Amino acid sequence: MRTGDEDFLTHLFVALTHAYILIFSDRGRVYWLKVHVIPDVGPDGRGKAIANLVSMEPAEKIAALLAVGEWPAEDGERYVVTGTRRGAIKKTDLRSFRHPRQAGIIAVSVAEDDAVIAAEITDGQGQVFLGTRRGMAIRFAEEDVRPMGRTAHGVRGIRLRDRDEVVAMAIVRPGGALLTV
Repeated sequence: MRTGDEDFLTHLFVALTHAYILIFSDRGRVYWLKVHVIPDVGPDGRGKAIANLVSMEPAEKIAALLAVGEWPAEDGERYVVTGTRRGAIKKTDLRSFRHPRQAGIIAVSVAEDDAVIAAEITDGQGQVFLGTRRGMAIRFAEEDVRPMGRTAHGVRGIRLRDRDEVVAMAIVRPGGALLTV
């Protein structure tokens, strides 16, 4: 992929043409994009902005992209865990995102002074890691966060000090390692 001076690669997905890309905005909405709708360009092409492929609000920014190959069965446990800048964490059943709308659907209710910073698909067995701008961090079992509906705000994942904010969220899978710099 050819990039410009101010561009850089942030996500690389391996997905079939019938898979879906879930696009989470900083305002808590999620948009769908089928992989086969993404324009095919050669290795020298610059691609197309995602904002031109889905109908996001003008002030919204992309917070996270997730690839979903197939939706879980009724008894399958897969979740979407979202984290916000003010330290809220939320776990929602992945099946809650199966029915898209052109204008997107609410993934998490976000206050005016908050924003979604990350979203991950999990199996419910990992640990959630939150790191703040001022060097604080917390790691806790994902099982400690109960599943909630799409429009819920979530629960406090970390208590922040003055002028601090969450800058990263990661899901540490069993047997996995975490490196912070």
